[in-house]
Amino acid sequence: MSAWRRFAPGLNYPTWWVSEMRGDAVEPAVYYRHIRGITRGMDVKWSFRAVDEHTTHVVIVHDWQGPTWPLIGRHAANLVIGPIFISAIARRTLAGVAREAERRARELGRLRPVQ
Repeated sequence: MSAWRRFAPGLNYPTWWVSEMRGDAVEPAVYYRHIRGITRGMDVKWSFRAVDEHTTHVVIVHDWQGPTWPLIGRHAANLVIGPIFISAIARRTLAGVAREAERRARELGRLRPVQ
């Protein structure tokens, strides 16, 4: 996976990672384990809960102690990497998943009109 993180107009920073993914249809959930990149060692869980016939609640949990950099690793994770990169990318990814799910629901005639 790779993405660009925008700090300010004209100031973009490339981010990337490699993760292993497994799904659990019974739970239902998707699990990721980051195996390369700055977030190596991070475990991520996307869990899904049906609210009603047309709505699904998604929870994303990131479990990571930060990079193994001496002295600053945990601080870098808590002050910069987590809030500026991980949270922002997760929000964008979730928004994209929602758009695609809504598009497919519209195609199937299953999306309720906004009131």
